[in-house]
Parts: sequence; C-alpha cells; structure tokens
Amino acid sequence: MRRGVGSRVVRWLVVAAMCALPVQGFAGNVGTSDIIDGAVTTPKIADGAVTAAKLGIVCPDGQYLKFTVAGGWACNVGTPGPQGIQGIPGVKGDKGDIGLTGPQGIPGEQGVKGDKGDTGLQGLQGVKGDKGDTGAQGLPGEQGVKGDKGDTGATGPQGPIGLTGPQGPEGPQGPVGATGSQCPAGTAAKYAQVIVVAKSGGDFTDPIAAMESITDASATNPYLIKIMPGVYELNYWDGRYLNLKSFVDIEGSGEGVTKISMADALIGFVRTAGVTNAELRNLTFETIGMSQPIMGGKWAYLKIIEGDTTGSLKLSHVTLSAVAANWYQPMLIIYGPEKLSVSDCTFIATGGYGATAIWWGKELAVNNSTITFNSYGAVALQGAWDKLAINNSTVSVVGNAVANPLWGGSMIPNNLMAGIYLLGNGGQTLTITGSTIRALAGNTNYTTYSILSQGNVPLYPKVAHTQLDGAIFGNDLKCIGTYDANFEPITCH
Repeated sequence: MRRGVGSRVVRWLVVAAMCALPVQGFAGNVGTSDIIDGAVTTPKIADGAVTAAKLGIVCPDGQYLKFTVAGGWACNVGTPGPQGIQGIPGVKGDKGDIGLTGPQGIPGEQGVKGDKGDTGLQGLQGVKGDKGDTGAQGLPGEQGVKGDKGDTGATGPQGPIGLTGPQGPEGPQGPVGATGSQCPAGTAAKYAQVIVVAKSGGDFTDPIAAMESITDASATNPYLIKIMPGVYELNYWDGRYLNLKSFVDIEGSGEGVTKISMADALIGFVRTAGVTNAELRNLTFETIGMSQPIMGGKWAYLKIIEGDTTGSLKLSHVTLSAVAANWYQPMLIIYGPEKLSVSDCTFIATGGYGATAIWWGKELAVNNSTITFNSYGAVALQGAWDKLAINNSTVSVVGNAVANPLWGGSMIPNNLMAGIYLLGNGGQTLTITGSTIRALAGNTNYTTYSILSQGNVPLYPKVAHTQLDGAIFGNDLKCIGTYDANFEPITCH
C-alpha cells in the first residue's frame, strides 16, 4: 500500500518538474491542469516528447540528457537506461471546436448519372407574340386530277374565206368570136419636161431647135433634152449655135452612139455664157477644120464649148474631139466657164499648134478623165484658177516633128509644151492625186514642163502618188509618192 502511494508521489514530482520547462506543442510552461488532463505522461516523455533541443540544453558529444529529482534535466555521462513502462492512457478529452473551412479541394470525378427525375408541372401559358412576316411562296402543288369534259359550247360565227386554191387545168378553147370594131390609133407616151431629139419619131430632129423651144426652165421646173442615137451635124456658117440654158440637161444615148458635129467650129458651137445648173452627158462633140479661115489676120481657133468667166457646167461621160485642118491651125476646146466639173471624160486634139484643152475659169475639177494632145505648142490645162484639182486622170501633151512653125497668134508661147500652165495673179492652189501629168517634145525645139507657173502666182502644188513627166517650174511643191517617167522619186522643194 505504501509502495503505491510512493510511486504516485514520485510520478507527481516528475510531472511537477516538467511543468516548469517548455514542452513541444505548448506556448508556455506545463501547468498542473495539463498534467491532470494527461497531456504530459511518462510514455510521452520516454518516446522523445521532451528532448534536449526542446529544453534548450546542448549536450556535448558522448553525453545525454537525464532527469534527476535533485537537479532536473541535465547532461550526464553514461548509457541511457531502458525505456520505462508506458503509462496509463489519460482520459479522452472533450471534442474540440470545428476548425475553419479549408480551401476547396480539387473537384472529384463526375459521379454516375442519376435516374431521370419526375416531370415538372406545366408552366403558365405565355403572352401571344406579334404576327410574323409573311413566309416565302410555297412550291406549286401537283396538278389536279383532270376534270370531267365540259358541255359543248355554242357554235361560233363563220370564219373568213380561205385563200384561193391553185388554178385548175385549162379548159378547151371556145369558138372564135365575131370581129370587133377598129379602135382609134393610140398616141406615143409623153413625159413632162422631157424633149426627145431623134432622126424620126421624136419631138425634134435638131438639138438647137429643141433647146430653143424651152422658155420656162427653172429650179422647180427643170428640163431634159434626150438625144437618140445618130450624128447631128450643125452648120457654123448659118450662125446657129447650141446655146445652153440654166436647169436644162442634155443627155445622149452614149459617147459612141450620139454625136453632135460641126465643121470649122471657129467660135464654138456650144455656148455657156451665164448658164448655171446645166449638164452634158453620154454623148460626143466633134469638130474638124476644113477651110482654114483667117479671122483678124490670124488663123481662127477650132472651138467646141465657149463661154465667159461666169456660170457653171458639168461634163459627164463626154468625148470632145478636135482635128485641125493643118499643122498651123490653133485649137481651143473649152473656153470658160467660171466653174467646170469634168468626170469620166475624154478630150482629144490632133494636129495644129497652140492647142489648149481648157482655158480660163476660177474652179476646175477633173476626175477619172483623159486629156491627150498631139500638137505643136500644146498645153492641156491653162488658166488662172483659184482651185484646180485633178484626181485619177491622165493629162498628156506630145509635140509633133514640125520645127519652128509660123507664129499665128496662139496664146501658147512658141515651142512650149506643158501639161498644166498657170497664169495670172492671185492665190492659186493645185492638188493632184493618183494621176499622170506628161509633156513630151517631138524634137529639140521644145521646152517641156509637167507643171509650169508664170507671173506673180503663189503656186503651192500638192501632189500625191502621181507621175510627173517633164520639168516643174513653180513654188513650194509638196509631194508624197511622186516619181518621174523612169519611176525615180521626185524630190520636193
């Protein structure tokens, strides 16, 4: 009994000594209440709950911490004794307060899907929404079943008469009828403002008489004199000439079919003075020198068309031909008018001297035509025109073999051959395209020019794609594609 009391006394002393030291896990010294609660027990001390490091004691090597009643905890030399018997566990303390909620842990894996819950109660009906937009038109439905045939309608009105069918075969010829009475003789068709000249069956047999019968020609009442085939000879010595009139055209039946001829036409048997809006076409005018008359002490010219520096005239598909009586008779085919248009024509002069195709005027246009002179001292085109245009034409003068003929008052300088001869003063323009201008000498007495200008003439020839056979005398020739008789290029200057 005494031993049990003593043991408890020693145990309490040990605990009391420990209460004065710091213990692991406590903020201060161990008190009596801690011992009573069993917080410090012999097994806890024995298993290392109290160590030198925790008591703040540092033992040298070879020493260990030992507790004595007299000296308490101290370093001591020797081997430690065996571990004491584990004390009786203390009474379990009260459950501590719930600690603070720790941070949320990492989400665990998703659990197995639970069973479907019961259907919830139906909600209240919502408010009616606004009317939606009209939808797109639907696809056409399938064709319905064919209905029953309707009743026959009322008969419509009769349609129009159909086209006439093909003609049937010809029937047999009927008997010959009785002879009828003779009808009166008919009259030939007559066209207004058309006068026919013919050897027979026309209105006149003479073109001069036909022209003289017209008295009311005008821009609103023009006339045509139609001359049928034949040769119509006029007589110079009876003083009658073919005086043209404004707004009256003369038309033949062809250059080689209709001819108007006059021998010794010394003044010109076609007169154009003051005439405008007149045309000669599709016929031939010709003259032949016969009597070699002398007028004013000089040999008279052979002339075909004569006028003045007024009026206008057109020639289309016309042949003008003059043949001199001998080598010294001059020829002048056209004199005047102010404006002359020549298209698809042929002018021919043979023999004589001082021959000129066209003399004077202000405006001359020659298109698709041929002018050929074989004479002494010939000039194809001579005058003082303001405008002269030659297109796609041939102008050729060739001197004959006669040397130093008599000077008979010709308007052509002696021994001169020229394709184009420009005279006088004033501004003259010359345009030649796609043509041939030729002047050839028959012997060494001739001076030849394809283009010649004299006097105060500011000539500015423009020549394109043309052959110029003969010298050029003038100012500021402008050319392109121009060449001589040997097809050598001509240098412009």
